[in-house]
Amino acid sequence: MIRIIFSKPIILLLLLVQSCQIAEPSERPEFEPLNARLFKIDSAQEKGVVTSVSSVAITGVKFPFNASILKNRKGYFLIFREIDFTSKGSYNFNKTGYVTLNDSFKVKEGPFYFNVDATLEDVRALSGPSGRVVLVGNHLAKKTSNREMVLIEAIETNKERLQIFKIKPINSQLDEKNWSPFFYEDELFLTYNLETTHKVISEGLLCDPSDKCSFENKYAYQSPATTWTWGKLRGGTPAKEVMVDGRKSYLSFFHSVHRSEGLVFYFMGALIFEGQPPFRVLKISKAPIVFDGMYRCGAVESPILRKDWLVSYPVGLEIEGDEGVLSLGVNDSCIKIITLDLPALFNSMKYIK
Repeated sequence: MIRIIFSKPIILLLLLVQSCQIAEPSERPEFEPLNARLFKIDSAQEKGVVTSVSSVAITGVKFPFNASILKNRKGYFLIFREIDFTSKGSYNFNKTGYVTLNDSFKVKEGPFYFNVDATLEDVRALSGPSGRVVLVGNHLAKKTSNREMVLIEAIETNKERLQIFKIKPINSQLDEKNWSPFFYEDELFLTYNLETTHKVISEGLLCDPSDKCSFENKYAYQSPATTWTWGKLRGGTPAKEVMVDGRKSYLSFFHSVHRSEGLVFYFMGALIFEGQPPFRVLKISKAPIVFDGMYRCGAVESPILRKDWLVSYPVGLEIEGDEGVLSLGVNDSCIKIITLDLPALFNSMKYIK
């Protein structure tokens, strides 16, 4: 007879491993049956709001995510985030790159990578009326280890490439992320709060890292969250000009985090605000925008995200006539692009009183 004797440290280690395995679900839950039981949110596809869903695979990049789409002369740029698993640590070491897409959202060339801080996260890309290209993201501040916003200037070259020429950190003395940029009369503005009031600042009020500022000189109006019951509103895509009820307005998409039955859901909705200062919020989605496969990447997903989190994270937005093009990061593992019928979207929203 062979006797196996376990020492106390080995028994403790086995118990720890077993408890970790129990705490982590083996597969991500399917959203559709959860929705039917918990939320009963109507499908945006069935209502004619979401008209197509595409997945973007990038050769040589296993888990690209949180990508921002940007119209260029011959199609689109798609600027994505990728976890650098070769670096020490994990989640705070990233590579930021881009590919070019055709009008059918198929990759033409790339990936190409920017020489930027490895802690840069989730850039929002947009171009202004004069052709100025801006990337707005966040990285870890060297002095405080807080997330601080960073403003990156880029140009589109004649060879359908993006070239960075200026990087400007923005110091607010707080932990910041998820700012939503937009252009008003060729001046850059940023929505930096949706939770309590709709707070908007202009680029001229941004602070250098050596300065101290509290953004007191801002446009601050009513909260758009008065009837949103799926978590606190957080930033999402850039805001783009649209015509609503015969007047110039801005459209953007936000995200919120909702917890139910031990699961974490990232929901998204649309927001419309005035086309001029003070940028009052006009309309908001009645319910989260959901569609088939919005939390599904494939058989293999990034090991970064817990299996009890279902993430669909809006990052990029372009407008093509009556169609919206929205890029999403899903489960920190893949990229989806959806198209939306804008008149149907606007009709599905409600006014803020």
